[in-house]
Amino acid sequence: MRTPAPPRIARLLLQWLLPPGDAAAVVGDLDEEYQRYIRPQRGPLGADVWYWRQVLLSVPNLVRLHAFGPGLGTEVRHALRVMGRRPAFTLAITGTLGLVLALGTGVFSVVRTVLLAPLPYTSADRLVRPIPDELFFVDALEARAFAERMTTLQSTAAWSRELFLFSDGDQPEEVRGASVSWNHFDMLGARPLHGRGFRDEDADARDVVVLAHGLWVRRFGADPGVVGRTVQVSGRATTVVGVMGADYVPLEHDWEAWSPMPPDPEAMMGRGMVVDGRLRDGVTLEQAQDEMRRVLGDIWIEGGGEVSDLDRASMRMIPIRAWLLGDADRILRVLGAGVAFLILLACANVANLLLAHGRSRAREFAVRSVLGGSRARVGRQIVVEVLLLAIAGGVLGTALTASALPWLVERLPPDLPRVGQVGMTPGVAGFAAATVVLVAFMTGLAPVLSATGSGLGRTLSSGRGSSAGRGHVRVRSALVVAEAALAVLLLAGAGLMVRTVASLAAVDPGFDPDGVVTVRLSPPADRYPSGPELETYYGRITSELARLPGVTDVGAIQFLPMTPGGWWSTYRTAAPEGVDADHYTAMRVVRQGYFEAMRVRLVRGRSLNEEDFVPGAPVRVLVNERVAAEAGAELLGRTVYLGEDATPAEVVGVVADVRQSDLRQAAHAEMYVPFVHVPWRRLYLVTRVGGDPSGVLEAVRSAVSSVDPSVSMTGPTLMSDVVAKTTARARLVATLLSLFGLVGLTLGGVGIYGVAAQAVGERRREIGIRLALGADGPSVAARTIREGLGPVVLGLVLGAAGSYVGGGVLEGLLFGVQAADLAALGSAPLVLLAVALVALTSPAVRAARLDPVRSLREE
Repeated sequence: MRTPAPPRIARLLLQWLLPPGDAAAVVGDLDEEYQRYIRPQRGPLGADVWYWRQVLLSVPNLVRLHAFGPGLGTEVRHALRVMGRRPAFTLAITGTLGLVLALGTGVFSVVRTVLLAPLPYTSADRLVRPIPDELFFVDALEARAFAERMTTLQSTAAWSRELFLFSDGDQPEEVRGASVSWNHFDMLGARPLHGRGFRDEDADARDVVVLAHGLWVRRFGADPGVVGRTVQVSGRATTVVGVMGADYVPLEHDWEAWSPMPPDPEAMMGRGMVVDGRLRDGVTLEQAQDEMRRVLGDIWIEGGGEVSDLDRASMRMIPIRAWLLGDADRILRVLGAGVAFLILLACANVANLLLAHGRSRAREFAVRSVLGGSRARVGRQIVVEVLLLAIAGGVLGTALTASALPWLVERLPPDLPRVGQVGMTPGVAGFAAATVVLVAFMTGLAPVLSATGSGLGRTLSSGRGSSAGRGHVRVRSALVVAEAALAVLLLAGAGLMVRTVASLAAVDPGFDPDGVVTVRLSPPADRYPSGPELETYYGRITSELARLPGVTDVGAIQFLPMTPGGWWSTYRTAAPEGVDADHYTAMRVVRQGYFEAMRVRLVRGRSLNEEDFVPGAPVRVLVNERVAAEAGAELLGRTVYLGEDATPAEVVGVVADVRQSDLRQAAHAEMYVPFVHVPWRRLYLVTRVGGDPSGVLEAVRSAVSSVDPSVSMTGPTLMSDVVAKTTARARLVATLLSLFGLVGLTLGGVGIYGVAAQAVGERRREIGIRLALGADGPSVAARTIREGLGPVVLGLVLGAAGSYVGGGVLEGLLFGVQAADLAALGSAPLVLLAVALVALTSPAVRAARLDPVRSLREE
C-alpha cells in the first residue's frame, strides 16, 4: 500500500528554508507525524491543511534565522562587488526599474488622491444628484416642490452658481461660488475648519459668506481672525462666518465662496437651480430615480409643460462621487492599467537580463555547490542581489517621482477633485516600497529557480559555451512573448489617443484663436449702475486697447467660447398672435468688433455695424447656421420675436457655427444681440494682435487698469490657451500613454536584443560547427533572425488581439476614431516588428562573423 505523502509544494518550501544540516530531520519528523497521527484523525484534506499551517507558521522564524541570518553581510558585500564589476548591467536594471517605478508612483499618487481617497462628506455614498436632462435645470419653485415630495431622500439642498466680487483691499477680485440652501453643508455632512456653516436665520440676512481654503489663504493670509470680520462682497458689507478646510471638495471645482440663498423662491426666479440630496437608509439609487421621474414629471405637467415617457426615461439619479469625477474615473483607470502593463513589461525585461547574467555565472554557482554551498545559499545570494537592484531602482524612482510630480500636477485638468493635494504622501511612499518588493519577487523568481535547479554539477563538466537547457530557453522565450505583447498593448493605446488629439486639433471651432488675447471684466454695480455708464466704460477700454501696437481688432462678448455660462431664450418666427411654436436659442451679447477680432465667418447677409450699436436703434441680430437650419425657413431679412415679451428683431446676417462649450460638442443654436439693447455687466474683451500675442499681455493689463483700477479683472489670457484647456484631458492621456509606449518599445527592443545576444553566446560552439561544415554567414544570420522572431511574432499576435478586444476601455475618451481603428491598432505591431528586426540585426551579424576555429578552440 502506498504511503500517504504530505503536500509536495509545502514540503519543498520547508526544505528550501531550513539549514541543510537540519532539513532532513525536521522534515522527516513532520512527515512522520502527518502520516501516523494527523491523517488518520483528520482525513486527507484536514491533514493537508494542518501540514500547510505548520509550514506557514514556521516561515517568519525560518526567514529571520536562515534566509537573513549569519552570512547576510558577506552576501551583501559580494552582491555589491558583482554589481560594481558590471556597471553597465547594474545601470541598465536600476535605470529601467527607476523609470518605471517613477511613472507608476506618479500615476498612483494621482489615482490615490483623486479616486481612492474618501470624499470629505458624511456617508458620501448616500449623496445623489438628480439630472433632469442635459441642458435643463429646475427653477426655485420647482426645487422646493421637488424637495417636499421626494420621500426617498432624507434631505435636499439646492444651489445656484454665483459670482462674488471681493473689493476690500487694494485689488478687487472676482470669485466663483454659489448661493446655497442654508442647510447645504449640513446635508453634505461637511464641517468648516474655522467658524461655522450657515444657519436657518442666515437666509434672511444673506450678508454672510463662507470661504474656501484657497481664497482664505490667498486673500486673507490664512488669518483665523477673518471669521467674524466684515468684508466688502459684491458691494455689500458681508460677515465671514466660516472657512472650509484644505481637504474639502466643493460640488463644483472652481467654487471659492458660498452665500445663503433667500428663503423666498420668488427672489431666485429666473435662475437655474440644482438640487442635491441624501438617500434615506435602506433606499436604493434605483428607487430614488423611479420616484424622481414620477415627481419631477408631475411638477412640470402642473406648470403647464408636456412630459413624454422618453422625457421621464432621460431623467437620471447619479451618485455625487460619479458627478464629481466625470470621466476622470475612466482616465485614471486607463493610466493605472498602462502603468501595470509597463511594470509587468519591465519585470519581464529585467528577469531576462538576470537570467542572462545568471547563465554567465553558472560556473560560479556550480563551484560553490561543489564546495559545499547549498541550493538555498545560492538562491539567497541571488535574492540579495535582486533585492539590492530593486531597492536602488526604488530610490532612483522615488527621486524621479518627487521631481516629476509638479510637472504632472501642472498638466492635470483643473476640474479633477483634490488635484492640488497630489504629492509624495506616506501612502504613496508605501506603494513605492510595496512595488519594489513585488518587482524584486517577480524579477528574481526565474533567475533563482534557474540557478538552484538541477544540473549545477554538470556545468563544470560541460564546455564554457554549452547551450542552455530547454527549460531555460522556454522561460526566456516566454518572457520575450510577454514583453512583445505588453509593448503592443501600450503602443496601441497610445496610437488611439494620439489620433484622438489629432482629430480634436483638426476640428474647426468656428473662430480663429491664434493671435487673440482675452480678459474678463466685472464692473461694480455701485460705480456703473446702468447701461450708459457701462457703455462709456467699455468704450474707453476699447479705445485704449485699439491704441496698443499691433492691435488690429477689439470686441467683446458676455460668454466667451470654450468657457462656462449661457443665457437661453425663446424666439418665434411669426407674430405673437400666430401659431408658430417657440424655438430655443442661446443668446450672445456682443460689442462691435467681436466677429472681426475672433474671425467668425459671415455666411450670408451682413455683419453688425456701427448703426446697430447706437442707442435707440432697431434691434438687429445675427443668427448662426444651426438657427437658420432649425427655423425651417429663410430668416435673413425677416423679423423674429424674442422672449416672453416678443421683442421684434430683424435678422441681418447668418454667421458660421461656433463650438461654444467644447470641441467635442456640436454648436448650439445661437443668436447674437448688440450690447446696446442688453447691457450685460460682465464681458470678455477679445483683442486681436498682428504679431505674437504673448508679448502684449502686460500691455493689455496696463491698458485695462488705466481706465479704472478698481474693476475686477480675470486674465489677460491667450485665446489659444483657453481652447487648449478643452483638450487637456485627451492630451494628458495621449502624452502619458505615448510615454508608456515609448518606454515599452525601448524595453521590448532591449529585451529582444539581450535574448538574441545571449543565445548567440551560448551557441558559439554549435554555430562554429555549422560554419566549419560549410554554412555561409548570411544563412547563419538569417537563421538567428528567424529564431529570434519566433517568440516576438507570437507576442505581436497576442498583443494585437488584446488591443482589439480591450480597445473599448478607451471608448469614452476617443474622438474621431473608433476603438477598433485598424490604423492605430495595426501600426503598433508593425512598429515593434521593425524595432525587433533592428535589435536582432547586431546578434545575427555577430553570429555570421564568428571564427569557427576560434570558437571551437575556446570550447
